[in-house]
Amino acid sequence: MADLRLLLGLLAALAAGMASAQYPQKPIRMVAPFPAGGALDVVGRIIAVPMSQSLGQPVVVENRPGADGAIAADHVARSAPDGYTLFLASYTNLSAVPNIRGNLPFDAMADFMPVSSHLSVWPLRIASRPSSRAAIGREM
Repeated sequence: MADLRLLLGLLAALAAGMASAQYPQKPIRMVAPFPAGGALDVVGRIIAVPMSQSLGQPVVVENRPGADGAIAADHVARSAPDGYTLFLASYTNLSAVPNIRGNLPFDAMADFMPVSSHLSVWPLRIASRPSSRAAIGREM
């Protein structure tokens, strides 16, 4: 029984290796839900270069802003499930937006599967004029 499991495991690994050797055969689109120049766009463009080099195919960042990311999410959810269209999502696109907005044309839980998570950390700050009441006694 253990030998059969080992054989099945080896066959599965071989099949996975053969399938991954065939991917990708054309450019990959990484859809960003915000305009060019924003944080997600910058992250996408930074990681697209090593992805392209590693995969041997161009990785192109495509910006589809609007509706708190719902336009981009819907576009990717309706794309062929072939791995050539990826959604460069923020936490809000797949968690907060579906809970805040109703009647979205996609299901964040059913229509997406994580490929990678936590690509970057963007520290954010709250700032004000130095003389404002909010800033008195605070240092950055």
